[in-house]
Amino acid sequence: MTDQQTNHSSIKQRLLLLLVAPLISLAILGGKLVFDSYSDYRSAQRTQSVLALAVAAGNLTHTLQIERGATAGFLQSKGAKFADVLPGIRSKTDEQRVAFNAEAAKLDLAAMPALAEVHRQAQGQLEALANLRERAGAQQIAVPEHVSAYTGIIARLIGIVAAGNHFNSDATMGQQLLSYLSFVQAKEQAGQERALSTAAFSAEQIEPALYRQILERHFRQEAYLDGYRSTAGKSETEALDKVLSGTAAKEVQAMRNVLYEKSAESGPKVDPQVWFKTITEKIDAMLEVEQLVARNIDEQARVIVASQRNVLLASIALSVLAMIVMIGVAAWVSASVSRPLKEEVKVAEN
Repeated sequence: MTDQQTNHSSIKQRLLLLLVAPLISLAILGGKLVFDSYSDYRSAQRTQSVLALAVAAGNLTHTLQIERGATAGFLQSKGAKFADVLPGIRSKTDEQRVAFNAEAAKLDLAAMPALAEVHRQAQGQLEALANLRERAGAQQIAVPEHVSAYTGIIARLIGIVAAGNHFNSDATMGQQLLSYLSFVQAKEQAGQERALSTAAFSAEQIEPALYRQILERHFRQEAYLDGYRSTAGKSETEALDKVLSGTAAKEVQAMRNVLYEKSAESGPKVDPQVWFKTITEKIDAMLEVEQLVARNIDEQARVIVASQRNVLLASIALSVLAMIVMIGVAAWVSASVSRPLKEEVKVAEN
């Protein structure tokens, strides 16, 4: 091999070495871009799944609230009232519990320790449900203990709803989740009011402590609804206003007024079953608002997942394209330099 050929070969190798560093850098940057996009996409998918579990927890909460109120009336009346409706109510609770467990089974809870712990606590509370029902059927549990036990179960489920925001990084969805949680809390206070007032209307005389508890639940509802209004969208606040201006809400307020005015007398003269039916109609209407908010959250989650998927695909395409362009430029530079050198080598040899 002549000196010219050696120099030509050496120059070509050096050019290739010069181009290797940018290629490696580009590959690393492209890989990081794809990895980050994939992580964001998976995070969006996980958020969507967690939200589905939160909604299932909300649905189970709703049926437990109904069961809590009906059982309180059953216990307070010594079994004279609500015995005919309790089996159907419990059956609906069981159906929602199956749906809740199905959503939980779809999640990799091991990868989400905080959510796994909240879920474990909720399941532990739910395991006590059969015993609570048995004791209620035998009239072996007092109303305050029964209401407290059901409220504890519901609180754990609402904890799952609250945990949904821990897996979200989108500002719009964060506000929606906050309004959803505020509304779920407001509806829970309405559910507690239903249970406590059902017991009050079933009793011959309302105790001062029970009266204070009922007032507290009413005021808490208003506070949570104020929080909901401050974060909810226009259609969602309009849906709430429609519920509160409806017939059931007005009748509930009228029966509240009887309770408040007659609390110090012989007892409020309101049929507990009429109260239970009326406030349940109101809470069922509130459930429709809750489901509206949940649908809006799900729609936002789908938009985010689709957007992150598009970003991921674009990142892959851009990274591949950049690598192809870089390799093409490297080949062109190498060829443009080596071709003249080859000619010079041939001339020198001749």
